[in-house]
Amino acid sequence: MIKFFQKYSGFVWDGAMILLFFLYFRSNLLWTFNYFSQAASYEYLLLFLVALLMFFFSTRGKFSFKSREYVEWRVFLFLFGVILIDLLNVFFLHYQIVSASLMLLGVYALLGMYLKRTTWLRGFFLIGIVALSLPFVEHIQTFLGFPLRMFTAKLVSGIMGLLGTSSVTDAAVIITENNVTSIDVPCSGVKSLYTGMVVLLIVFFLKKVSFSLRMLLVAAAYFLLLLFFNVWRVFSLVYIYDVLDLSAFGDAIHIGIGVFGFAVSTYLLWWLVEKYLKVDAKREKDVNLKGKKIKKLYIIILLLLALLFEFSYVSFLSTEVEQASTFDQKIVFDVPGLNLQGLSLTEQEKSFFVKREIQFTKKYVGEMDSGRQFSLLLIASNSWKTHHNPEFCIQGIGHIIDGSEIIQFGDLRVRKLLLNNGKDTVFYWFVSGDRTVMDYSERVWAGINNSAEVWTLVEVGFQGSVDLDDPAVETLIKRLNSEVLSLFLLPAV
Repeated sequence: MIKFFQKYSGFVWDGAMILLFFLYFRSNLLWTFNYFSQAASYEYLLLFLVALLMFFFSTRGKFSFKSREYVEWRVFLFLFGVILIDLLNVFFLHYQIVSASLMLLGVYALLGMYLKRTTWLRGFFLIGIVALSLPFVEHIQTFLGFPLRMFTAKLVSGIMGLLGTSSVTDAAVIITENNVTSIDVPCSGVKSLYTGMVVLLIVFFLKKVSFSLRMLLVAAAYFLLLLFFNVWRVFSLVYIYDVLDLSAFGDAIHIGIGVFGFAVSTYLLWWLVEKYLKVDAKREKDVNLKGKKIKKLYIIILLLLALLFEFSYVSFLSTEVEQASTFDQKIVFDVPGLNLQGLSLTEQEKSFFVKREIQFTKKYVGEMDSGRQFSLLLIASNSWKTHHNPEFCIQGIGHIIDGSEIIQFGDLRVRKLLLNNGKDTVFYWFVSGDRTVMDYSERVWAGINNSAEVWTLVEVGFQGSVDLDDPAVETLIKRLNSEVLSLFLLPAV
């Protein structure tokens, strides 16, 4: 046993570090995976394949990790900073997307123990931009995506007018996108732009591109190509759907043209870098480490301390949850003629809502006249941060989203999610005053314009598929929406 440990001590220490690291970030693993495997997962898959191919061709398959017995102080301090910030987030902020970003940075810190020093330093800005931008990607899609989508719609409408189809207005373009592809409101190619930014940084990293005016021009040309193909995608979608009346090809065209445009733009980026940009011709040499070094044992001690702090916080939080008063006792939600039975929040849900700007939260299980059961979740808050994106929350607790579409029940628009290979169906929308919206980005916009306005997330779940032609379903959704609207007539609690 002693001889085995002496012979393979490096693998033992490395395995212990990796195990402790992912044990500490265990709650973020599934959440992060679901975050990247949402509706636009093909973009992230494409990004991964492109990055893998570029990495292989740039290194000619001769890249290898260089394990070291010692770790530089800068790597240790970087990992220490990541864990310290995450502990502060766990204790005070409670933003899981922040912990997910820090987990990615922590993974890169672990890589710093094996990559060549110069390689690790060159890639630092790349992983930093990707990880630190994650908490803001959704807001970028909201704040930049919606205006960009309006601009794209006006541009496509103008092109259709030049072709003699003046009846296709910018509003008609947006409606066609919604009806044909069931995309999110802010979707306008922003996800492709963000993914393109990551690809651009990867190319510059692998080709060792030096900063110059040409580099900026190449980057600008690449983003213009992405914008061009986005306009082309929307134009093709509207032309084939509204002019040629080939409505059955909506989703295929939307995804196919998007992937094709992204692939062509990335190929042209690689060609431009090869042809016009100077790269660092110096061969990378592993610099002899000088100065202070630390053993990997100290990394293990750091991770153990982080686990200790986290477990102590979990114990503290459970005590705080038990002592927290129920903030929704004054709210009574009742639908005449509908049997609703209240459910208690789980401990995990209670811990989530502690110290958040919640007006009330309710859970019910109900039964329709046909005998079919459904679940109902209501979360009212004046803070858009409290609601998060319902689809992220649903995936974060382990469900798989098969598809998403917008459903129109008279004047009410809601979003329908098909879950777990058709085993479950969820409808959700947001309600405030006399307004309803079915998209999280619209909820965010409303919260920014009026931070005091209270919105309620309404989430209705069924087991199995739902027949949208069944009038009982439409009646249920409308009744629930009407009763939620009436809650705003009650005195503030």
